Amino acid sequence: MMKVAIVGLKGSGKTTIFNSLTGLAAKTGGYSSQQDINLGLIKVPDERLEVLSRVFEPKKTTPAEITFADIAMPAEEEKFSAKVLEKLKVMDALVLVIKGFDDGKGDFHPLEDVAGLESELLFSDFAIVDKSLASLRKERRDQKLIQTMDKVHACLDAEKPLRLLDLDEAERKQIAGFAFLSIKPTMVVINISESGFAPDLYASIQEYCQAHGLRLMQIAGSLEEEISHLSPTEQADFLREMGLSESARDKFIRESYAMMNLISFLTVGKDEVRSWTIPRGTTAVKAAGKIHSDIERGFIRAEVVSYEDFINCHSNMAEVKKKGLMRLEGKDYVVKDGDIINFRFNI
Repeated sequence: MMKVAIVGLKGSGKTTIFNSLTGLAAKTGGYSSQQDINLGLIKVPDERLEVLSRVFEPKKTTPAEITFADIAMPAEEEKFSAKVLEKLKVMDALVLVIKGFDDGKGDFHPLEDVAGLESELLFSDFAIVDKSLASLRKERRDQKLIQTMDKVHACLDAEKPLRLLDLDEAERKQIAGFAFLSIKPTMVVINISESGFAPDLYASIQEYCQAHGLRLMQIAGSLEEEISHLSPTEQADFLREMGLSESARDKFIRESYAMMNLISFLTVGKDEVRSWTIPRGTTAVKAAGKIHSDIERGFIRAEVVSYEDFINCHSNMAEVKKKGLMRLEGKDYVVKDGDIINFRFNI
């Protein structure tokens, strides 16, 4: 399961953002500093899953899930402590929450906050690569790894995050164990008030984020936190009254999927309709292993129907087969978002 860290400077409202996304009620206002981490599990909204559940009427429906971790900043620390950095290293992606409201406390500097947090990630990575390279050269080990680490060092020395560095798959595998932070998919969330955010200030932050490979979105944290505690019917009514097609929470989850380059494939049946999360580019045999290692080991073929084809055939598998739209794919088939798959296997 994917884990996403939510971090931010004191007063940024990161726990409010966490609550708005998870529907939980973790204490805010500095109370989170009394514990290391708040964890929340989010079910990924997927209209396709709802449609398929209505068609197959399964015993249960299982959506994809993402874990969000609200990582506490020590009250005495203005930036990331070593303890916080260690927690970030085990995460799959990062969310940097920036204070986007001026409450008169004199700490409203959103662009500087983005740049400061980004610098913390770079400094952490530079310390790792600098120390590691010295050790590798001294021991004269793995020249290919040294070459890759030289590229990493040069990138960081130029004050550029590793997410901008052009590395092939082999090079990425080489350095995966170093848990560099600036290579992780990262999103900046501006926690704004209900009155909005200055367009010119947003434009300057947007320019910075684009130059650094950071995704960006705005969330009115306090408002969204209130919405998250409404019933599904009340939430739908509120969004309709506001003229919105989706909540900020749903948009955020969608953006998180895109940021992490994730897709979903679907399995259907009377027992269960389920969404499975995989990285884009995953082959059929590896997708089978997501369900169970036995299916991967005994993989024979994958019966694949695109969700669109299924819907266009009046949600009828017999019609799908009659039109020749069900494909038999081998282990090297690259799974596409929305594929409905049944795996044939033998062990």
